[in-house]
Amino acid sequence: RVFRNYDPSLHPQEKAVEYVRALNAAKLNK
Repeated sequence: RVFRNYDPSLHPQEKAVEYVRALNAAKLNK
C-alpha cells in the first residue's frame, strides 16, 4: 500500500485510518 511509505511520526493517525479501513472491509466482506 502507498501509505506504508509515509513516516509514522509525520502521520500519527495512519494506524487509526488503517484500523477503520480494516473494519469497513470486514463489514463489506460479511
